Amino acid sequence: MFDLYWRLVFRPYWSRITVIAVSTFICSTLDVIGIGMIVPVVSILISPQDSSSMWMANIVEQGATRFGLDVNNHTVVIVGLLTLLVIMVAKNGLLLVQNLLLQRLAATVEVSFRVRMFERFMRATYDNVISRGRGVTIEDLSRASTGVVSSITVAAGLLNAIAQIITGTVLLFYLASWTVLVVAVPLLLVYRFFGPTLQGRSRELGIKLHDIRQRQSVAIVDFLDGIRVVKTGVVEDMASKRIESLMREHLPLYITSRVLPIIPAAVYEVVGAMLVTALVILIVIVPELGLTLAELAALVILIRRLLPTVSSLNQNMINLSHQVRVVEVADNTLNKMPVEESGGILLDSTKPIDQIKMENVSFSYIERNNTLVLDNVNLTLRRGQVTALVGQTGAGKSTIADLIIRLYDPDKGHILVDNTDLRKIDLSTWRKRIGFVGQDPYLFNTSLKNNITLWDEAVTTTEIDRAIRTAQLTDFLSSLPDGYETIVGDRGLKLSGGQRQRVAIARAILKQPDVLIFDEATSSLDNLTEKEVHDAISKLREGATVLVIAHRLTTVSDANIVVVLDRGNIVEQGDPDDLISSRGQFWRLYQKDSDTSEHQLTSI
Repeated sequence: MFDLYWRLVFRPYWSRITVIAVSTFICSTLDVIGIGMIVPVVSILISPQDSSSMWMANIVEQGATRFGLDVNNHTVVIVGLLTLLVIMVAKNGLLLVQNLLLQRLAATVEVSFRVRMFERFMRATYDNVISRGRGVTIEDLSRASTGVVSSITVAAGLLNAIAQIITGTVLLFYLASWTVLVVAVPLLLVYRFFGPTLQGRSRELGIKLHDIRQRQSVAIVDFLDGIRVVKTGVVEDMASKRIESLMREHLPLYITSRVLPIIPAAVYEVVGAMLVTALVILIVIVPELGLTLAELAALVILIRRLLPTVSSLNQNMINLSHQVRVVEVADNTLNKMPVEESGGILLDSTKPIDQIKMENVSFSYIERNNTLVLDNVNLTLRRGQVTALVGQTGAGKSTIADLIIRLYDPDKGHILVDNTDLRKIDLSTWRKRIGFVGQDPYLFNTSLKNNITLWDEAVTTTEIDRAIRTAQLTDFLSSLPDGYETIVGDRGLKLSGGQRQRVAIARAILKQPDVLIFDEATSSLDNLTEKEVHDAISKLREGATVLVIAHRLTTVSDANIVVVLDRGNIVEQGDPDDLISSRGQFWRLYQKDSDTSEHQLTSI
């Protein structure tokens, strides 16, 4: 446990933590000195000739003589009390500075961890991110950084407790060395009996609570994202009951986790009362032990001060154990989550991409590694051509698009970009050469302009207008009171499906990329708009490599090459008219698509 905390939390900030630790030790030392000062002050009031007060009287007398002042017992007491006051002011002033440093460190760490974890998720492999789910990711981002910050606060309390125990033990030894054993043995026995058990239970609860919170977050995100389904399916009550069920599962575990750290305080309070009683009785029965009344008073105060400190030590250990799971999540995210590997070859931005070639490519998803999605696929995409991928659902069409974008890498074979292995090309420069529109275009909850430019301030209004015209968005834009600054809503839900697709198309073609991939990019458009968009896309083929994935085969008639996929294999490819004439797989798909369209028309 301590190795994890040291590696992830403490070592990166060791200099600041060292300053806090030193200030903690100084505060504890001043606190103990203040308690120790009680002995000479009280002794002078009760028994001026007591040896325990002579050292302070001598110091005050030497100081007074230097300044030509008279010295009496009252002067010594006043000086002693003023010294106590100075010590308390210094201690609390240093304590204030220490807390300020601690809060600044906690805030810095929270910001740093949130940013680093978010960046890690952004850089992680695509399959790793989507396999976790949004709810789990959101919970981990929030809870892990909070847990790390909490562990720093707890660790500061732990340092404070250790410092107070060390300095308190020194004072105990100074007052009466035999009391160290009398006090330490019972406290160690109590810790040995309760400590490991409570810490183990706290860690177990931390793991269970983190799992439940992840499931809560997943359920909440699912129900909110699927609010249309919830309402149309009339399952609002079911959704509420599901959340309530998870909350009720969480409640008893949470209560137990809050009660556990309180147990040591109650136990040590009882043990402390017993120790004080035993010491007083012992001193009364055995006066030969030689403790004065002032020393006894200081001893009682010290023990009463040490007991909450020992209790705090145990509580902080329990709390650290409770946070282990979320700190492990942070550690796994930052240090173990696989990130995308980028090649080192930078593409020349002035040189167009002429050819993308897939050679003997096979691929299967991790969760279905026994099923080949693509099997020994050979395919060439050329600049100036529109290549259309067609086939039944699950044939592997979208997977080819994902491989070209490099969301995944092939299990076997290679993808060559102008005879260079795609894996050797710098990932960022490659993706900047691609424009992609997926089956379900995603829009961010921001302005229309930001959704098209992706916050790129370098994009000019002329470039945006050109993309808007090509995507057939001009009339829609003119109908918006706020124009480009119109907020499209969460996931673009303020727009229709067709409008979202056209915005995504505008985004893809904005910078006139070398490679354009349209995966069912016009499925939500009406026939007239779809034809206009396809005509515009066709004009882009002159300077780009265009890949179109379509289910409606009437939309691929202007493609240069049609590639027919079936169960991960290319079964046909060629000119669309030639494929229809050959009456093969494409002809059958085309006939089926035409029959479906005619049936839909006659049924209206």
